[in-house]
Amino acid sequence: NLLLEKELSEKFVVSPASFKTLGDELMLNVKLSEKDVPNDLLSFLTSKGEVSHFVELIPSANDIFIQAIKNN
Repeated sequence: NLLLEKELSEKFVVSPASFKTLGDELMLNVKLSEKDVPNDLLSFLTSKGEVSHFVELIPSANDIFIQAIKNN
């Protein structure tokens, strides 16, 4: 798991995630860059093992507004 987490952190922005699993699975939040698409992440992950859970977090209108204010 540590090797995969290291590889992921070289390609994407990763942070710890917390949710219940049945086994000792690697759990991470992965933020894609603007040039990446979810399929890039899934292709990478499926080449390394089985993906048991995947949820796309879409920013809320409030999150987008706050980011726009920070950028200006």
